[in-house]
Amino acid sequence: MSPLFSADVSFGGSDIKKAASKSTKAKANKVMNNDILPHDGHADEEHSPMEIDCKEWPQGALSNDSQARRLFVFRSTGDSSDKYRALLLDMFSKTSRVTRKDFNTRAAQLNLPEPSRKDWMTVQQDLLERYGNRHVHWFLRGTSAIVAVNL
Repeated sequence: MSPLFSADVSFGGSDIKKAASKSTKAKANKVMNNDILPHDGHADEEHSPMEIDCKEWPQGALSNDSQARRLFVFRSTGDSSDKYRALLLDMFSKTSRVTRKDFNTRAAQLNLPEPSRKDWMTVQQDLLERYGNRHVHWFLRGTSAIVAVNL
């Protein structure tokens, strides 16, 4: 069975939110560790990745992946950076790499305020990675080694 990858999830806020987040994070860890997938490879309806707001990334972006890995992303985590997370994921659905300048330009076009340093760091740690000496470009976490081969 192929391994599952996902961006790390960071949580914060009230005790109730933290408790709910721990439950969500526990389910996410089960998805990532194949703990909830039966041997036939199909997700159990009761614990599917979609139940925890987890979306499988399109395979077209990973077409050069010789190991046929699947990538899952969380569109929202319930914190203040969700609007920036959604914007980045929309940008990555159209291209394999982005720059901070592209991100700020697109956010301005959508009348989103520039993210605070905390929001940017949260999104950056959860979703983004750099590859090699391409320090200007950001890749979606888990895809840089696959996508950068064609650059």
